[in-house]
Amino acid sequence: MHIKKSVGQALGLSLRGLGAVFCCLCFWSGHTAAQTPACKSLVATGNPEYSPYLWRDPADDARLIGANADLMQLLSKEIGVPIEVRYVGSWARVQELAKSGRIDLIAGAFFTLPRLEYMDLLMFFFIFSLLPLLPG
Repeated sequence: MHIKKSVGQALGLSLRGLGAVFCCLCFWSGHTAAQTPACKSLVATGNPEYSPYLWRDPADDARLIGANADLMQLLSKEIGVPIEVRYVGSWARVQELAKSGRIDLIAGAFFTLPRLEYMDLLMFFFIFSLLPLLPG
């Protein structure tokens, strides 16, 4: 099974309703909606040491791969806006770029009250089933 299918199944929801929220994140740079042109692409990043959710692509050091990157591509298809999942540095650097509005999305961040000051958070829950192994 491909990760793309398993992520969508694990979420158990359509991403169609989330499109407007994510597209609005293009406006983080401080422009008002009247001043900002239509969103033509988004840049996402995240913690590059968060396998299996995100890690650096061994074939392309500038790119992140994993379940969260796959989720960004599913979202991209739903909203019709390309999302590049880019490696930009350490987790500390990712948060600096989010605070300054130089990235559009963080693909995976835990909720904290201080983060509400500089980002809009959307909560997704990954659902895991633990199945006990019974002796045969």
